[in-house]
Formats: sequence, structure tokens, C-alpha cells
Amino acid sequence: MLRNLVVCIAFLASGPLYAEDLALIIGNENYTNAADIPAAGDVVEAADALTGAGFTTLLGRDTPWERCVS
Repeated sequence: MLRNLVVCIAFLASGPLYAEDLALIIGNENYTNAADIPAAGDVVEAADALTGAGFTTLLGRDTPWERCVS
């Protein structure tokens, strides 16, 4: 029983070793049925800052809905 407890604690303690900081950033500037958002281009600066902070970033600019959900 003690061995199982030690194995369980070791497993739970190693959890953060497998964690990854991931950031999904989508900046849509051009819309078909709404007004454009000119500041959406700032997402590149946000992605660069997060990458510099150690995040793995996934960046999408003017990404169509179909691509977001696939």
C-alpha cells in the first residue's frame, strides 16, 4: 500500500513536467458582414511577446471560420 502511495505521489508530482504553455491568437481584420477592425494586426505583436515569454503560439490572421473549426 505504501508503495502504491509513493508511485501515485510521484506520478502527480511529475504532471507539470508535461505541461505546455500554449497560446491561440486569432486576429480577424476583414469581415464580410461587419465593420472591419483595423487594430487586429496587433496580434502579431501579442504573439511575439508570448513567444518571448516561453509560450508556443498558434497565430491566425483573417482566418476563415471553416479553418478555425477544422
